[in-house]
This record gives sequence, structure tokens and C-alpha cells, in this order.
Amino acid sequence: MFGKSRGAPRRGRVRERLDAVGYEGPADSVQAIKHLREAAPGLSLLSAVQLAKSAAAHGV
Repeated sequence: MFGKSRGAPRRGRVRERLDAVGYEGPADSVQAIKHLREAAPGLSLLSAVQLAKSAAAHGV
């Protein structure tokens, strides 16, 4: 889902995934993390939290 890229492209994909499921709230909320994990079943909880926090910290 997120590939091997780092930084801004990955954060942008987090927001794209959240938008795709109709989620418009903060990227680092529990609900956002649940949506990310549903969109990418192989994504671990730790990875989802790290991605969400990074996206939120950078205003994505």
C-alpha cells in the first residue's frame, strides 16, 4: 500500500486513503487509524499510528 517511499509522499498517501473512505477528521485520531488499517489489512497497528502521527504533525 505505502511502498518504500519516505516522508511527504507517504504522508500524502495517508490523507488520500482517509479521503477515499470518506474520513475528514484528524489524521492521528483513533478512527483514522482504524480506517487506515481497514484500507491496508497488512499494516500493523504500530505502523498505522506512526504514519498517522507523522501526517498530522505535518498538517496533511
